[in-house]
Amino acid sequence: MKHNLNAKAIVGLSGEVVSVQANVDSLVAEMETAFAQADLFLKTLPSE
Repeated sequence: MKHNLNAKAIVGLSGEVVSVQANVDSLVAEMETAFAQADLFLKTLPSE
């Protein structure tokens, strides 16, 4: 019985890992876009 519960818990966590990874991938993509936009903005500023 204990092994059955552990197996079910692991299966549940596996699905959660996929969801978290997708969220992290999306966040990283958004951050890369923000960094690129910040770089473009900084290039518009006059240099000293």
